[in-house]
Amino acid sequence: MNNDIKLSKLMGSISLILGAGQLMAAERINEKLALGIPTWVVRLFGAREVVSGFVVLAHPDEAAPIGLRLAGDALDLAMLGKALLPGRKVTNTALLAAVFALGVTALDLSAGVTLRRRRGKVLATARRTRFTPAPSARG
Repeated sequence: MNNDIKLSKLMGSISLILGAGQLMAAERINEKLALGIPTWVVRLFGAREVVSGFVVLAHPDEAAPIGLRLAGDALDLAMLGKALLPGRKVTNTALLAAVFALGVTALDLSAGVTLRRRRGKVLATARRTRFTPAPSARG
């Protein structure tokens, strides 16, 4: 198995774990991060994370599901950015969560780029050999 697919599967698994944690501990997460938002929003973020994890694991060789994760990362970073605004009581937990979210975003970006390159190589080979690639490789 190629490293890009391994990374994609890792990101899908991380998504499931993070999402399950958000669903089970929404109140505590909201309190520790001092987000000041309704708990159902934290649960909604968790549900989004779980769904994107399943989609990534179902299609680990495609870049589009990683794109879903990147969109979710943007939402996560926006929410964490709210917790880090000047004038707010910034908790160490919020700061660590933001650093972790940036690291996960970097990994998602890396997975998306490598999977997109893989798709381009498959399509170039298909054109050169006049071979029709599988639907997942065509995007």
